[in-house]
Amino acid sequence: MLDKVKRNNIKNILSIMLSQGANTKANISFLTGLSNTTVSDCINEVQAINFVSKTGFEKPKGGRRSAIYTINKDYGMFLGITILKDSIFFTLTDSCGSIINSFFYDKGNQTPILSIYNGIEKACEIGTILAIGIGVYGIVDYINQTLISSVYDNWSNVPLKELIERRYRIVTYLDHTSNHLAVWEKNMGIGQNYNNFLWASEKLGSDKLGVVLNGTVLRGLKNMCGQTTKCVEHNTKEAYMAKLQELGQFLDVECIILDTDNAVTSQASDNNIPIHMVNTSPAEMSAAAAVAVELEWFLSILRRVE
Repeated sequence: MLDKVKRNNIKNILSIMLSQGANTKANISFLTGLSNTTVSDCINEVQAINFVSKTGFEKPKGGRRSAIYTINKDYGMFLGITILKDSIFFTLTDSCGSIINSFFYDKGNQTPILSIYNGIEKACEIGTILAIGIGVYGIVDYINQTLISSVYDNWSNVPLKELIERRYRIVTYLDHTSNHLAVWEKNMGIGQNYNNFLWASEKLGSDKLGVVLNGTVLRGLKNMCGQTTKCVEHNTKEAYMAKLQELGQFLDVECIILDTDNAVTSQASDNNIPIHMVNTSPAEMSAAAAVAVELEWFLSILRRVE
């Protein structure tokens, strides 16, 4: 039986394998802080269902060669959906988080829910989808997987997870897009180098920050951690950056990742919290939802194995 600790260990190991690619058990042990025995045991568990495979050996260094393990990218695909103001983006990724296909529908042509259904059906024609991640701007009840309210659509208490799972029989998870992008940065972007950071967006508004502490996205009691409508009010970019610095100091983060249309090289502020500017495309936003749902999907698979 897999207990909660072991499931979390496996999730951390898969997160490292997503971000770092092919790796040895010894290096995964170093990166996660887990013992060699724990890493070996966890990799054996996921190898047993063919999600991870041995792909070769390290070059000889005078002793026994270490086996190299990697996620089986062809195991299946994950679909990320991001609901924006005027459009809905869909991105398919393989099991290693690489983008396979991306497309979008304008909202003006049909209702958002019909666009979501059509997008899922189009994605299913491309290949087998293991899970669907949906990113929204608004208030999300993460525990009950319900969209309480939406910034861009007149939706209230919509059980998106239930609607999609009943219709397509595919595991689905709903979350705020800021949380998805924090997961994306932690696993695939600049955040790989940090365990404590803030993710913020200048171009998408400041209704929520992604908060990562000790390598984990913080949600809070009602998934409202990072909700900034009232505490981050700004009229200029400089005022916004200053407020982010203040929050960053309060949370004792290592850096701030700011999504902006005018991304430049990394900057260090006068307050010594570096600000890394990125320009995330809509396709990457929905890819972030796919990567986030992959980790949740795998935990659900482990629970079934129990």
